[in-house]
Amino acid sequence: MAFSFNFQIDPKDIGNDIDNFGISTSCENQANKSKSIGLISDKSSGQLKELSLELDELPVCEDDVVTSVQLLKGSTDPNASVSYYCPEEVSLWAKANDLMPVDSEQSTDLVSGVYEGGLQLWECSEDLATWLLDKAELQPGLRVMELGCGAGLPGLSCLRRHRPVKVAFQDFNPEVLRAWTMPNCRLNLADLARPPQLEFLAGSWAGLAAWEAARGAFDLVLTAETIYNPDYYQQLHDALSHLLAPDGVALVAAKVSYFGVGGSESLFCDFLDRRGQFSHSTAMRTESAALARVILELRRRR
Repeated sequence: MAFSFNFQIDPKDIGNDIDNFGISTSCENQANKSKSIGLISDKSSGQLKELSLELDELPVCEDDVVTSVQLLKGSTDPNASVSYYCPEEVSLWAKANDLMPVDSEQSTDLVSGVYEGGLQLWECSEDLATWLLDKAELQPGLRVMELGCGAGLPGLSCLRRHRPVKVAFQDFNPEVLRAWTMPNCRLNLADLARPPQLEFLAGSWAGLAAWEAARGAFDLVLTAETIYNPDYYQQLHDALSHLLAPDGVALVAAKVSYFGVGGSESLFCDFLDRRGQFSHSTAMRTESAALARVILELRRRR
């Protein structure tokens, strides 16, 4: 059965947005475009930096190291799919081009507060992307944000399947956006006649509260594998509170429990209940003794 959201969107707004399809640019001239990519974030100040690029300005993996493009397909519609560069090859390419957020001697899975695992392909990101390809029936014209995007597969699933007018990708590390998110966007935009507006943001979720242009700006917020650390729950909660439109929906894909890290579905839901701002329900649950996973749907309480 298809899953649908009853977003309250003025049809006039959808029409206006569709008339203005395209990708805007914040770069003043060709000479500073590559520099702007490298200066998306300023972690020392906690501020989030924004960058919009034209399709032909999106970076590509230009090294022979990255040769594999993989395909995530929906199970019900053979034409619904997302392309992405092989994560192992992207990591090698990022190291060769000084785009790794951590030193080669450090673990490349996760270094809290330094590198949040954005160059790994996590199971729940695939869950949410596949669910969006297969189950969700979304109105065209939505404004979508993916938090902690990494490869950006959930956001790209919306881009490919549901005709949003805007998709914003946020990751803690600008290197992840440059090395993987942006090249993946280029792969998936190539055959779209009318691509949506794209935005890329790097930095911590704490910086989103100061991003006034985004207050209540998104109809759908996506995030996967981001509740593994309870220390981040308040930042994630505040980001969702700031970003979601009054009738917006957030989809949170996660493992039921993160052994050795401390986070879990139950802890996150308890946190939401104590704050009292969001209701939550289960959109999908995968029962597995080895790796139980869930997709939670969050809405503002009335």
